[in-house]
Amino acid sequence: MVENARGSTRVEAWDFQTVRVVAEKKGAAGNSLEPGELVLMGAQNSVIVQCRQGFGRIDLTIYVPNSARYK
Repeated sequence: MVENARGSTRVEAWDFQTVRVVAEKKGAAGNSLEPGELVLMGAQNSVIVQCRQGFGRIDLTIYVPNSARYK
């Protein structure tokens, strides 16, 4: 499950059995992703990605196994 009200989210399937999350924060020069702005949680076969409220745009690219279901 992905929640990202701060930017775009792109999900791509790949041949690996792992999940990879790439987050890119856009805004003022030198503006880096702060702790707590992006929350990643995993349990059993589920992964939750949440972008918390804040300043600046956060674009996500998430790579999931070919067999994954997402919402």
